[in-house]
Formats: sequence, C-alpha cells, structure tokens
Amino acid sequence: MIGNGTKKARNSLVVMFFRKKYVNKIINKESDGYDRFGEPNFRKANVDNPNLEWENVYQKNMMKLAIITLFYVFANDDDKISRKELKKVKNFCREREHILTKEDIIEMNQFSINDITASDLFNYMLAHDYGESIFLEAIDEIKDITYINHKYILILQKLKQEYHNQILW
Repeated sequence: MIGNGTKKARNSLVVMFFRKKYVNKIINKESDGYDRFGEPNFRKANVDNPNLEWENVYQKNMMKLAIITLFYVFANDDDKISRKELKKVKNFCREREHILTKEDIIEMNQFSINDITASDLFNYMLAHDYGESIFLEAIDEIKDITYINHKYILILQKLKQEYHNQILW
C-alpha cells in the first residue's frame, strides 16, 4: 500500500520515517558538545561568544527551511514522496543532526504530513521573518540533492520566481 501515490500512503511513509527512527535517535542521543563528525554541537548554547549563538540560530533556521523546501520539491515533482526521496531527506538530516533539536524535528514532522504548497512555504517564511538571503541559502544547501533530476531544478526555479512575484512585489 505504501508508495502507490495516495495521500494516506505518503503520509504513513513520512510518519514512519520521522517518528520511528529519526526522532527517537535525536531525542535519546547523549551529547558531549560534539556530534559524530567531530563538529561542535549547535544545540548547546555558547554563552562566552554571543556572535556564535546568533550564527547557530541562523544555521538552524536555514536548515529547517531547507528541509521544508526539500519536502516541497519532492512532493511536487510527481505528487508523492517516494522512498528514495525520503531516504535523501533522511541522509540530509543525518548529516546535519548537530544543528537540529528535538523540537525542530517534531516541527518538520508536522510540516511533512500535509501537502506543501508554495504559499504554505512563503507563509512559514513570513511568520518566522525569514528574508530572501536565508531562502536562497536554503536552496543552495539542497542543490547537491536536487541537481540529479531536471524536474527538481525546474521546481526550484519556479519556486524562486514565485517568491519574487509574491513576496518581493
């Protein structure tokens, strides 16, 4: 039943991905200030240097927007998120797990269950006061995943155009 393209099947696949493996792994993981790649853990606040704290928050917001944009692209290429596409999102999240918190993963889970439209994405950006620079950086962050398929590139170009038409004008 999973993967036949229905909304219910897609939602169950997304819920299965986020709830069972990834959310539990992030929630239960013990951290000593560094992730498994040796990078500093952004989840711990750095009180000594407030500039680093601002940069960490910016990176976290950009990653959240990049994940939402990935879900938008994958859902709009053929009206479903395949297992292969879901695996790409999972790998993208795993590589950046030192940036995202438990609450971020839960928020992404709630966002992934519903069908995402461009206006939903733009409303999310407006609600969180995200500007054009963070939007373009989020798109640059996911280019490694989306350059493989020409449909993904076209969807991203169309999304940029819609952004310029709706938000900037």
